Amino acid sequence: MMTIQFLKYIVAVAEIGSITEAAKQLHVSQPSLSAALKAAEKEVGFEIFTRSRSGVALTKEGVEFLGYARQGDTGDGPSGRPFHIEQTGEAALLRLDPALHVHGECIR
Repeated sequence: MMTIQFLKYIVAVAEIGSITEAAKQLHVSQPSLSAALKAAEKEVGFEIFTRSRSGVALTKEGVEFLGYARQGDTGDGPSGRPFHIEQTGEAALLRLDPALHVHGECIR
């Protein structure tokens, strides 16, 4: 299940353009951050980033996903977005719509 922390990681990596540098700024190990990104990508069913020796770049789907991630949602009801944020005690969880569509194609 994707958490708010995963979203923060995705936003940081997208803004910084480097998993290694983002890990330093987030105070997490690079392998942990890489694993979290892979888990997030597995959950949404598409690659958010392309990776190369010179850094990372958002895929087309990643650009759209990042836009949704930055908008946030209170979880207080339907928002028309393909996800909502649920507060569960001290934690917050991102719940994806099982029929998430990216560029008009169902990805789940």
